[in-house]
Amino acid sequence: MAQEEKKKYSVRRHCGNVKGSFYCNQHNVVAWNCNCSDFLMQANVHIIISQQHFSLDLEDGKTLQDLITILYEWGTKVARRHFCKTCMILPWYRPRSNPDGIAITLNCIDWGEGEKPRVETKFFDGIHWEESFAA
Repeated sequence: MAQEEKKKYSVRRHCGNVKGSFYCNQHNVVAWNCNCSDFLMQANVHIIISQQHFSLDLEDGKTLQDLITILYEWGTKVARRHFCKTCMILPWYRPRSNPDGIAITLNCIDWGEGEKPRVETKFFDGIHWEESFAA
């Protein structure tokens, strides 16, 4: 099997005070649309990448904690969502389904110049999380 061709992309908060970069397949990505109560309210469609393919691009002297207003955890506390203290946007987070990965909000991605990957959106039944994850 041929090695996956990856390209570097950017993701940012609305206010621009925190940015990240990540690598993913440059031709095709899978996005997930979940109907759990949290994402249904946010209309959060996201891709999931390996944590090793993600890095933060912080301004000099700043830490992520300087720019976080709330760490939102609930239930199992596996999912970790850090919201920006300026714009309250959630461009990336640690998902419960992939605790060793990073979920990146599709609408926060800057695909840059040129051709962006084809995005296939799949549905995840988060209302019935355990049954859906097991399947």
